Amino acid sequence: MMCKKMFLVFSLILTLMVSGSLANADVGSGKEQERALSAANVLTEILNTPESIPRELLQRAQAIAVVPNVVKGAFGVGGQVGKGVVAKRKSNGTWGPPSFIDVSGGSFGLQLGVSVTDLVLVFTDPDGLKGLFEDKLELGGEAGVAAGPVGRAAEVGTNVTFDSPIYSYSRSKGLFAGLALKGTVMTIDDSANHDVYGKSVSGSEILLVGKVPVAPAVRPFVSALNKYVPPAGEVTKAEVTRKSKTSAEVESQTKADHQPKKATLSSAEVKQAQEALQAKGYDTGGIDGIIGPKTRQAIRDYQAAEKIQVTGTLNAETASRLGVS
Repeated sequence: MMCKKMFLVFSLILTLMVSGSLANADVGSGKEQERALSAANVLTEILNTPESIPRELLQRAQAIAVVPNVVKGAFGVGGQVGKGVVAKRKSNGTWGPPSFIDVSGGSFGLQLGVSVTDLVLVFTDPDGLKGLFEDKLELGGEAGVAAGPVGRAAEVGTNVTFDSPIYSYSRSKGLFAGLALKGTVMTIDDSANHDVYGKSVSGSEILLVGKVPVAPAVRPFVSALNKYVPPAGEVTKAEVTRKSKTSAEVESQTKADHQPKKATLSSAEVKQAQEALQAKGYDTGGIDGIIGPKTRQAIRDYQAAEKIQVTGTLNAETASRLGVS
């Protein structure tokens, strides 16, 4: 009985803490402009860290959501609430205006604590935001989410395939155990969209239609995306090095393929070639089975006369024309 009362008291305190944190966050943020600026700062800071989101994954990004200060709390039963923005990549590779979003949800398990976390979601599927336009996007439900690989884990040569539709990254500012996105729901915050873009503009219009201009309030977030997220198809330094090396190897091999092949004929076969050259009037310096300077010059003269590649070596084509068996 005592444990039950303690649980209820703790839960009540926790609820007040979470509610208070959110209220303070709203008061501190003031307007949607600060919310977008906070998202831009989070994105900039995360992408400027050494062990950050792999550029190869960012190249594949179709949409990116940033939710600063997601407040999470739990005592057996957990919950999380946050407000952020999501932007979609345009067909030309740049980023369109973001829509404001809400994130909320609960989870069950061995959890205890309260924390504030910055959340970044990278959508690699063009239809990854579909559920968001219909009503809500259940992360971990119909929209599979995987913990994103970090830094060197996704460099060229590893087995990271980036086959999940959504990858999640978080930067924790507190202590929390058992955090998961399963059960988390993302919805469009059209109330905020109306305040920034106008009463008639919805989140789906912002993200899908492509005709909504970037409002001044959200410009810092779009600028951060265009500055720090590489365009689709841009290669990383590792890829450039690898591709340059590969190109050099291919070029080297191509040159090698066109280089005259050194004679692998026996002494008897060389003698046979020398006899054939002398019979055709070319001075080989003697029939000794050795390709010396005079024999090499005789081969060059013969090749030039026959209009074949002049190499000075008794390659397969030259030997064949001389009738060397």
